[in-house]
Amino acid sequence: MHRTTIVIGIYLVVIGLILTAIGYFTHAPKTVVWDNGLQVSQQVETSKKVADFSKINVSGQDGNVKIVSGYHYNVKVSGDKRQVPQYTVKKNTLYINKQQQAKVGFFGKQTITITVPTSQKISKLTANVGNGDLDLTNVKIDQMSINELASDDSDSINLDSVEVARSANINLSRSVLHVKDSTLNDLDLESGLANNDSTTEDEIKNETASLRNFTINNSRLNNSQIELHSNNLDIRKSVLNQFSAKSDYGRVKVAKSNLLATNSFEINRGDFNGQDLKVDGLDLSNKRGSIEYFGHRASQNNYRYNADANDLLRVSGQNLRIRIK
Repeated sequence: MHRTTIVIGIYLVVIGLILTAIGYFTHAPKTVVWDNGLQVSQQVETSKKVADFSKINVSGQDGNVKIVSGYHYNVKVSGDKRQVPQYTVKKNTLYINKQQQAKVGFFGKQTITITVPTSQKISKLTANVGNGDLDLTNVKIDQMSINELASDDSDSINLDSVEVARSANINLSRSVLHVKDSTLNDLDLESGLANNDSTTEDEIKNETASLRNFTINNSRLNNSQIELHSNNLDIRKSVLNQFSAKSDYGRVKVAKSNLLATNSFEINRGDFNGQDLKVDGLDLSNKRGSIEYFGHRASQNNYRYNADANDLLRVSGQNLRIRIK
């Protein structure tokens, strides 16, 4: 049985390479996929202007989705002809239905690119995503809800130059979030499952290096909360205004950032690093681990400086190493 599977796989590769080469020279890319049997597939790409819409609803399993700004409302799709994402505009809402990808094939994931006029705002974005990235670039959104379905891949949600005016609810399992040059109000993010019981500082240092990394760069987050469970968080050159983060296990780094109001980080096991922070007060504590602040080491499991300040950094945890530079 195993030998038969290998032989079929070799034939699939050979036929796929031949069809891919023929398609390349005839400008009609073709290959084969294994999807309940051997199937011939063709790579297609279409671009079409669509009716105006203010809401976007994305559903389905496989494929990448990009939402960008441009001159007019437009939808561009590319991928396997047999599995191209379907879309329609109804009652001011653009509906996207991603199709399930073939189990084995030569083409990558299908991609759908949604263009919204630069002057327009998306009133509501709802995305129930499976395997595939979700990229938002230079768009304005009133409300955003992203829910990751069961996924086999570790994909990413990328927000670049995005403004979310009212709320952003994001629920992820395996994917990561990257935020750049953006402003988010009322972000509520939950991701991952706790899965590590390391206890010593050396174990924590080694294990956190292999976790998934969430990043926030040159952005502003107002009244936001994040639950990362077992992931790393890297925040740089940003403004945090009433921000809270909870992590069962992981590494958190906040660098060259401005902290307004009370910003709290609660980490059960892991590492917190703060560097070049603009903040008036510190409230640092742990039950096990170490606390270092500006080259000094706390003799007890807490350190407080101007803890009644309006702009305060609060860090707490169980087995936690805290360093402020």
